[in-house]
Amino acid sequence: MRIVLELKRDAIEDVVLNQLYHHTQMEQTFGVINLAIVDGRPRSLSLKEELQCYIDHRVQVVRRRTDFDLRKARDRLHIVEGLITAVDHLDEVIRLIRHSQTVEEARSGLMSRYLLSEGQANAILSMTLRQLTGLEIEKLRQEQRDLTNRINELEAILASQERILGIIKAELTEMKEKFGDERRTMAACRFLLRQGVFVQGIRPPSVPVGESLLRLSLCHHHSADMIQALLDALAELR
Repeated sequence: MRIVLELKRDAIEDVVLNQLYHHTQMEQTFGVINLAIVDGRPRSLSLKEELQCYIDHRVQVVRRRTDFDLRKARDRLHIVEGLITAVDHLDEVIRLIRHSQTVEEARSGLMSRYLLSEGQANAILSMTLRQLTGLEIEKLRQEQRDLTNRINELEAILASQERILGIIKAELTEMKEKFGDERRTMAACRFLLRQGVFVQGIRPPSVPVGESLLRLSLCHHHSADMIQALLDALAELR
C-alpha cells in the first residue's frame, strides 16, 4: 500500500507531519539494551557485534555437525573395510569360524589372523548368508567408495573457512525461501468519511493489481481526534 497525503493550500507541511508523528505510530522511539552472554560473560553488544556473534555460533554449529558426520563416516568405513577383508578371504574365514568352539575364540582368531579390530570382527560374525551374494558384495565395495568420497568432502569443509561460510549462507537462503512469505492480507478499496477526514481507497493504473493507493486530504489545523480518526481509518483498511 502507498499512502499519499494531499494538503490544502494553507497547510503547513511540518506541522501536519509533526502531528502525524505525535498522534500516530508512524514514528516511535524506544530504548534497547542488547545484553547477551558472550563466552560466559554478560556484554552489551552493538548490532554489528550481535550479527558477528550469531555468525560465530553458526560456524561452531557447522563445524561440530561436520565433525560428527566425519566420525560416523570413518567408523562405518572401518567396519566396511573389515567386511570386505572377510569377503576377499571368504573360504578361510568360514573355515576359521567353523573350527572355533566359541564366539570369543572365533573373534580372537579373526583379529589375530587378519589384523582386524574387535568391531570389525563382531561385524563379520554378525554377517548373514544373504550378504555373501555377489550383489551384496558389490554393494559393500560401492559403499566403501561412497564413504571415501564423503570423508574427503567433509575433511575439505573442515579445512576451509570459506566453505563453512558458504554452507551458512546456503542454509539461511533455504530458510528464507521456506519460511519467508509475503503479506497475506490485502487492503480493500472503499470510501470512508471520518470527522472531516476524507479517505479514498483506489487503484490507479500506476499501482499494480493487488495494491491500493490511500489518498488523505488533511490540513494543519486538524485536531488530535481527527488524527485518531485517520489512524482508525488506516486500521480498517489493513
